Amino acid sequence: MAESDHKDFIENSDRAVSEMKKEKSRKTEQKALDEKQKKATEGVKAENEKTLSEMTTECTEKKLSFQEKQQLRAEEIEAIAKAIEILSGDDVSGNAEKHLALAQRATSLAQARSLRAQSQGIHRRIREFLEHEGQRLKSQRLAMLAERVMADPFAKVKQMI
Repeated sequence: MAESDHKDFIENSDRAVSEMKKEKSRKTEQKALDEKQKKATEGVKAENEKTLSEMTTECTEKKLSFQEKQQLRAEEIEAIAKAIEILSGDDVSGNAEKHLALAQRATSLAQARSLRAQSQGIHRRIREFLEHEGQRLKSQRLAMLAERVMADPFAKVKQMI
């Protein structure tokens, strides 16, 4: 009986050792998984902290920009109010017709110059086209027409106007 108890004790001890080794192996694997997950979590945390830092900086810059723009708008509104005050004053009233007429004449002269420059540009493009086509088609008539377009008889008159 002592021998059978001794064998049972050894078998039970071997089984317990085997179970403990399995448990140790399982815990070692779990520890490795936990450490791997911890490293991944720390990486995500570092990225999140970097993003937070960048966003904080960006928001601070936008806040300052917004405040500067608001200040600028307030100054613009103040300047417009001052201009309205000046324009509605007694010193300026009555002179509007005089100054507006001069401004309108200056505008019409500028428009006339612009139209003249446009018409000269159109004449030049027509002349170039006619010359090119005259050369391409070997047509003397188109070449002569291009010369006549270039020698606009009313150019000086138009310029004087």
